Amino acid sequence: MIDKALTKNTKNIKARGLKAYVLRKLKRIQAHRKWCEESLTVDSFHGVLLFEEGILKNETREKMLKKSVDNMLLVARDYAEFGAYEEAIMVLKTVKDFSPLVRLLFRILRASIRKR
Repeated sequence: MIDKALTKNTKNIKARGLKAYVLRKLKRIQAHRKWCEESLTVDSFHGVLLFEEGILKNETREKMLKKSVDNMLLVARDYAEFGAYEEAIMVLKTVKDFSPLVRLLFRILRASIRKR
């Protein structure tokens, strides 16, 4: 289904992020790496793709700490939109400033995980 969506709109960056997430979850590591690399040529600042790339390199936290809180909230939202609540929480853990909004989002995501 993701491939079908990408056939019609090859530059849909959210679908590209979702595909990277799915490839990693399916443990198709080589395909995941290649897909992230290719997708980052379309949008080199897309948070989900950067985070996905960093997960395999164990540099997620260091790379993402340089990003703004607003960007991290958007990345966490993207993950949450496709049901990746654990990854959304991982993203929020990289945020330096735990504002009330970040804390609220943490609670919402944890509640969503418990409902599964």
